[in-house]
Amino acid sequence: MAWETRHDKRQRYYYRCYRTADGKVKKEYLGKNRTAEIAAALDELAQAEQKAAIAAWREQKRQEEAIDVAVEDFREECDVLLEVALGTAGYYLHRGEWRKRRV
Repeated sequence: MAWETRHDKRQRYYYRCYRTADGKVKKEYLGKNRTAEIAAALDELAQAEQKAAIAAWREQKRQEEAIDVAVEDFREECDVLLEVALGTAGYYLHRGEWRKRRV
């Protein structure tokens, strides 16, 4: 999405760039008059909305990762407490399985 100047250097022309399904970049000529200015404003608005959506997604992803870290820390602390509780109750860990010690 860009305004371009051509040979006369005084007149600006608005082109909208897009990528086709086969990956080629194409340009769509939208003109040099008021219609092109409106199209440029709409394209800028759409681009700003897309940037805001991306920023919101990144913030949500950051919050989810922080929650994941907190949950993992809590799980590790629970494992330690479980080991202490079972150890004091007379259990021991044998090949990944808790067993009661024989008296």
